[in-house]
Amino acid sequence: MAINRERGRQYLSSHQFRELFLEEIGWDGFNTRLDVAVDGDSYSLDPVAEKRGSVVLWCHEVPDYTTRLKIEKQVAKSHYEHLLIFAAPELPEQIWLWVRREPARPIRVRQERYDATQS
Repeated sequence: MAINRERGRQYLSSHQFRELFLEEIGWDGFNTRLDVAVDGDSYSLDPVAEKRGSVVLWCHEVPDYTTRLKIEKQVAKSHYEHLLIFAAPELPEQIWLWVRREPARPIRVRQERYDATQS
């Protein structure tokens, strides 16, 4: 399946993650919202998409790095393989976070920052 790059950029910049994954990338629908508690605060993670047991969830705010890691650990209890998107609709910045897990090796946190104003 060929991805339409221009439409993909539009989905990214307008925070239309569900459309990006379902229409452009070809993932399956996923409808289970997840609420996690971290240090007395509650974070709601909206479902975006799912593919072969791996899920994509969207947090509508961008907490600090330490809090993002704590959220990731809570999500891992429900969904071992996952991608988290931290993006507040009113801000151009997005942070995409995932963890690489390999047997007998320490986990490696990966983050990609995206600014909707960049090309």
